Amino acid sequence: MSKDEIFKVILENADEVLGDVEFDEVTMEQSLKDLGANSIDRVEIVTMVAEQLNVELLPQELGKVSNISSLVELIASKF
Repeated sequence: MSKDEIFKVILENADEVLGDVEFDEVTMEQSLKDLGANSIDRVEIVTMVAEQLNVELLPQELGKVSNISSLVELIASKF
């Protein structure tokens, strides 16, 4: 799976949880918090993405995620 495809899955799930995510305006340098996600929203989005892509993301790994790009990199490393 390409990083662009992973990015798209993250944005789709963020839109489902948050609503009104302007895909054209989101960059990989932004964080889910920048999109308006609180801590519960972020957990929900990451959980949905992990389930959809059938990957296991450990809490220790997620602690190192600072933006969408690092989340994409982490998920890509699971394939």
